[in-house]
Amino acid sequence: MPNPLTREGLQAELALLRAQLDGLPLMHRAITVLQQGVRAVRNDIAFIRANVATLEARIKLIEESGR
Repeated sequence: MPNPLTREGLQAELALLRAQLDGLPLMHRAITVLQQGVRAVRNDIAFIRANVATLEARIKLIEESGR
């Protein structure tokens, strides 16, 4: 890497910064997609928990009615 105190060094640093800035929209999109996926999994877990609670209540009723 060139000496950062020279013109070439500054140009190299500037090129690196531009490349990083150009990648920000792609990273933002990837984070958005990841957040949507996490939200979907959380919704699935909440749905499963609700179904488990319903099934547990039904099992308890069946067990109590058999006594």
